This record gives sequence, structure tokens and C-alpha cells, in this order.
Amino acid sequence: MPFPTAAIMFSPVIPLWVIILCALPFGFFAWRTYSACTLSQSERFFLWSLRMLAFACLACILLQPSRRETQLREEKPVLAVVLDCSASMRDNPYRQPQNRSQRALAFLKKSHFKRKLADYRVKYFSAGATLQEDLVLSSDLAFAEPRSLLAPALNQVAERLRGENLAGVLLLSDGLDQSAAWLEGRARQVPVYIPELEDPPSAAQKPQQDFFLQEIQYPKRATVNWELKIEATIRRKNGAEPQTFPVELRQHGSTLRSTEVSFATNENFKRVSLTYEPAELGNQLFQLAIVPEDDSERKNNQREFVIDVTDAQKRILYLEGVPRWEFKFLKRALLTDKQQQLTAFVQSAGGAFINFDEHDSSAAAALPEFTDQTLREFSTIILGDLSDQALSGKDCQSIAKFVENGGGLLFLGSVRSCGPEGMLSKAEFKDLVPVVSPAGAQMLEQRTAVSFTAAGRAEPAFAPLLTEPRLPPLLSYWSPVEPGPFSTVFLATAEASPVLVGRRFGQGRAGIILSDSLWRWQLGSEAGGTEKSLYGRFITQLLQWLSPSNRQQNQDNGIQLLLAEQEVDLWSRVQIGALCGKAVDSSGLACRIITPEGKSLALPMVPANLGEDFGLSQKESGFACEFVPELPGTYKLEVMARDGLHSEGVLLLAKQPALEYTGEPIQRQWLQRLARDSG
Repeated sequence: MPFPTAAIMFSPVIPLWVIILCALPFGFFAWRTYSACTLSQSERFFLWSLRMLAFACLACILLQPSRRETQLREEKPVLAVVLDCSASMRDNPYRQPQNRSQRALAFLKKSHFKRKLADYRVKYFSAGATLQEDLVLSSDLAFAEPRSLLAPALNQVAERLRGENLAGVLLLSDGLDQSAAWLEGRARQVPVYIPELEDPPSAAQKPQQDFFLQEIQYPKRATVNWELKIEATIRRKNGAEPQTFPVELRQHGSTLRSTEVSFATNENFKRVSLTYEPAELGNQLFQLAIVPEDDSERKNNQREFVIDVTDAQKRILYLEGVPRWEFKFLKRALLTDKQQQLTAFVQSAGGAFINFDEHDSSAAAALPEFTDQTLREFSTIILGDLSDQALSGKDCQSIAKFVENGGGLLFLGSVRSCGPEGMLSKAEFKDLVPVVSPAGAQMLEQRTAVSFTAAGRAEPAFAPLLTEPRLPPLLSYWSPVEPGPFSTVFLATAEASPVLVGRRFGQGRAGIILSDSLWRWQLGSEAGGTEKSLYGRFITQLLQWLSPSNRQQNQDNGIQLLLAEQEVDLWSRVQIGALCGKAVDSSGLACRIITPEGKSLALPMVPANLGEDFGLSQKESGFACEFVPELPGTYKLEVMARDGLHSEGVLLLAKQPALEYTGEPIQRQWLQRLARDSG
């Protein structure tokens, strides 16, 4: 109930005594003004009063009066209601009539609880991976957060309501907190009230033995007809007897591979692996399933996953001048990569090219003709230490056209090839070479440190190399050079001199290594071990950037569908992006979605800047839409043009959050400790 009070306050410009002191002579002289006038006493007094009233108004202005009104109100204390909206709230390990989320909502709807809430100002929050304020309670509330970060959420609630009279926090949760944090500062001073959301199990509800797939490791990408390895961790809960059962790799309902796993007495973890050679290109959906006989929960015995199967080996044509160290180690790195098929030629003293095959060094097959049909058999061409006379102008034109049509071209720097009479000086390569070498450029022989530039670190093809703490130094580099207007510097010296520069040319890509000592990265990593050397990994990743898969090359003229991830959690927001080639009419672009239950959805795609949310390292102009999967299973996404001439499809797998839907009972010990340490 309000209690109003008011007061008049003055803030005089000049002191009050000065105003009074001025009023006295002003009044005296104002009266004297009318003393000689032929006015009656009343008229004289009236005129004097008007002057004094004017003075009083001026004095009032100088006093600056104001009115202050104070109201005292009794405000209700605040009660914060924090509802755990993680996916584990939908779990029901003991088969009780209501799961945790249903009991939480039912508790908030109880009449006696609502009567208690009338004494408080209630603020609702939802807790999960993040804390959300102003929660709206409804029967269709989605309990689908992929993580339970409860202690950080309580700390945030206490901080947000620091200026309020916080009476307490009502927490409705299962206590399955995944954070390593605990209550801090003000959160320890606020009492936390926790209602029971799951009854303790009876003797008849004793947990039964349960086998489930805890983790699956598999390659996101694989090469067609090449062996891939799938590893899985199988876990047992609430059991101790020995048991053996099959583990199957399935596709389209058929078993592709099978093995057995045996659990010994009191053994709870087992790791198993299967191998398979995919025979089809594109997104392939697989299922890994276990078939135990004695198992209380069958829903967690199968996991689905998607592998992107790409085309087979990429053929590489390598032309080198006189044999040198770069040729030796580059050839060795390519021959050890099963996804690359190398065809190498070395120039003889007479200028002819000799086939330098690793398996038959005496082979003298002729250099293939540089025609469109012949070059189409290769994905990348590498040009080494060659003069401008090594290839004819017609051959160079064919190579330039090969790159423009989607091929890759790599120049290996050397004194001869980068010089005024080298391969880079060919007029046919003027628009293709990523750098311009001015007069006076030379191969500087000095030890210098190198590192990836910001553009190099942002390029996905070089991401596997960023784990190196420091790249080995180079002993030489060609300088000075000027990158072209459409070129990107990926690798540079400490003095910012380019070492690796690339660019797009038509539908293909061209790159240049401005050093003849990069092969030294191979030294010191040859002896022992099966892992590739840094040099081998660098060359592999560089060729991957130069020559994307055939399917990716075809997308330059069609539609490229973009997803940051092909496996997402239920109720998470999925961003779908599309890049359109020159031949695609982008007006009316739409995405059709086939849900696991067979329903079809059509979403219009609007122009957007596509970035990291779509799996891109740099922003590109394209089209986007979004949707939220509400059912677990496989979704078929297809982006198509209005005319139906171009389309691109992909599989999206929506699953229960792996860290949440585990079948674990409510964590009473954590909740009891929380109630004990708060307030």
C-alpha cells in the first residue's frame, strides 16, 4: 500500500538574505515614486503593489522552487524458477507413469503452488547449454538442450538478480550437471529449493543389464573402393555375467560386415572395429548395431552415421627438368598416398621427356599429347624446373584451358623456372600465374622462418597442418614478387615475402611455391614410423586444395549444398546454404526436405551471406534457409532450381543428444549437496 508524502524545496540562485536585502530599498523607492503624484492613497497603494508583485515573481524565479513527492511502496520479493530443459529431462529409466519433464510441468501447475506464488514476483528461466530468461511455460515445451550446465546457470541467475530482493531459487532438474563448476559468491547466499522429480526405485524396479553403443569413430569422408575403418566402444551397465553377441555394420537393411564381441565377467567396456570398402559415391547412410540376448533396453543398440564417399584416385602429371632433390621427395610423397596416381617425366639433356616411373625406371613412354581429351584424365599438373622452351605455346594454351575447365596447376619455384627465360615467363601463362616477378628478382639463399598467413589459417585444406607448433625454416626463397589481384598468399616468410600463393582461374586453381628448398621439410622425419612427414602432408593438402573432387568441380556449374554438420541433435537449428553456379537460375530456389516419417516440406531460400555457420571459412554470397528437426532419423535435403534442371541433395542425420539421453537416474547426491551448500 503506498504512503505518499510531499515537500517544497528551494534551490536559490543567490542567497535568500540578498533577495530580502534588495526587497527593502526596492519597496521604499517604489513608494517614493508615487509620493509627488496627485493620486489617492488607494490608487497609490495599488500601483505600488503591482511593482512589488513583479519583484516577488522575480524573487520566486531566483529561488527556483520545486515540489518533491515521495511514495513508499511494499514490494514483493523475487522468486526465480529455473527449469532444466535438457534432453535428459525426458528420460524415464524406471518406467514411472511420468518422466521428469512431465512431473516438473505438473508441479508448476498445482493449485497450492500457484497460491504460494501470489506472494512473490516470479521470474522464469530455462537452463541447458545456456541460460534463457522469460521462459514461457506450455505443454509443448521442448526439452531438447544438448547439455546440462546447471551450476553455471544458478550463478548467472544470482548475478542477474543481484539488485533484487531474491527470496530463493526453485530448481526443477534431474541434477545431471555436465559442468565442473559450483556455486560462487552470491549464489551461495540464496536458498535453492528442489522438488522431487523421480521416485526412488523399488525392489521390483532394480536396474537390469543394458548394453549400448557409447561411441563410434569413423571417417567423415572416404574414397570409393578403398577400405575404411569403423571403431566403436560398447558399454555395459548393471551386469556382470559373461556374454558374447554379434556387432553388425548395416546399410539399407542388409548386413555388410559382422564380428563378435565378448564381455568377460565384470567387464563393462569393449572396443571393436570393422572394415568396409564403399562401392557407391555420395552420402552413404550406415548403421552399426549390436545384438545382445540379455538386454533391458533395445533402443540404444543401434547408431546411424553418414560417410561422404568421394571419387577414386586422382591422376597427377609431373614434368621436371633435371632431377633434383625436390623431384625425389615430391615423387616419394605422392607415391605413398593411395589417393594419388603419379605420372612423372624428367627432361633429358636433349630436351625430350623420359617417363620416370617408380616401378619401371627404364620405361621410355612418350609424353602424352596436351589435348583436351588427354588432359581430362588428370586432376593436377605440376611443372618443375623448366625453361620457356620445354613446352610449346600450343601445349601451354592447352594447360591453361585445362585449368580453366576445372583442373589444378602447381608451379615449383627454381632459379630457371622463375627467371626471365623460365616457364613462368610464357605469354600463355600471363593471366594464370598467381604472382608477377619484376626485373631483378632472384633466389635469395638465406635461412628464413615461414608461417601460414591469416588466409592460410582460414583455408580448410590446410587445417590439418595448423597443429604444427612451428614450421621448419627455408634456406631459399624467390623475391621480390607481387601477388596478382585475384591471388591469395597462404604461406610467407617473417619478412612477409610470399612463399605459397594460389588463385582461382576459371573453374580451376593455380598455385606456386616460391622456394627450391621446401623439400628439406622431409629431412628428420623419414626414419621409422608410419605417419607421413610434414612435407608429405603439406603436399597432400596442397593438392587437395588445387584439385577438389570431381563432384565438387561439377558443382561449379550447378548447385552446391552447404551444411556445417551432417549429424545434428534434435531440436537444434539447422542452417542450410546453397551456392549457385553460372548455369543456374537462382530465382525461386527452394529446399525440399523429406522427414523420417515420409512427409515433404518445401522451404524458400533467400539471399544471404554464407560463413562459418555453413562450413565456409570466408563469407560468400549465396542462399539460405533453416529448419528444426523434431524427429530422430534421416532427413533427405534437396536444393533445386525453379526450372528443375539443377539440384543437389544430401543426407542429414538427427539424433538424440549423446551426452544427455543416457538412461542415467536422477543425481540425488548432487542435488542434496546443492541444497546443503546454498542459502
